[in-house]
Amino acid sequence: MIKKVLKISIIISLCFVVHATYALENFSSFLENIYQKKESEEPLKWSAVARETLIIYEDEDFDEFKSKTISLKKYIFEDGDFTVDVIEEDIIGDPPKFGEHGGKSGEPDDQREPFRISTSNEYSYNDYGEITLLGKSTRKIGFKAKIRDDKHFDGQAWFEPETHNIVRMTLSYADPPKAIKYFQLDMSFKYIDQYRFTNKFHMQMSGKALIFIHFNVEFKQALSEIEIIEE
Repeated sequence: MIKKVLKISIIISLCFVVHATYALENFSSFLENIYQKKESEEPLKWSAVARETLIIYEDEDFDEFKSKTISLKKYIFEDGDFTVDVIEEDIIGDPPKFGEHGGKSGEPDDQREPFRISTSNEYSYNDYGEITLLGKSTRKIGFKAKIRDDKHFDGQAWFEPETHNIVRMTLSYADPPKAIKYFQLDMSFKYIDQYRFTNKFHMQMSGKALIFIHFNVEFKQALSEIEIIEE
């Protein structure tokens, strides 16, 4: 479901209290339509311009930062791989080194996503009803993992009532991996033709890589000029 391009992090997916008072589609039917909706695959080749902010903080309160990198980049994605060219970059402080640009996009195969029929019995869902999001009418659904591990997630999602397209999603691990103490992800989606793109991405993560190496990272990415090169 979620295909995202990130050099520093992990990518993943989507929960909470029923109070349907509007003449909305029956909640269970709405979920069934989401489960059965064909996944929007990425085109074979596409490109986008990304404005990114990477902040490394002194502590897990995400208050004082060690370094801040603001970049404008051009990404090209092709068949699960990506390359990136840095157009401009402004660096404050001494950022960590993440190796060369480029790599593999996508998500781990073993993540148990909440809005698929194969994993639906591993989550509990709640309906918040109709919510206005950025001037649009959406249906907000909360989810909570019944299995508390690092393959399942808690969060909430906003869907278009007519198309069942997902508009926005927030999530955190049901139980984070040992190295991660805190993880929060917020994504927004854009649709072009039959394809869905993660056009806004905001992550905060803190944890410990080795005994003496602590990390407190915030990453923001906004895509523009999305172009489908080959379908």
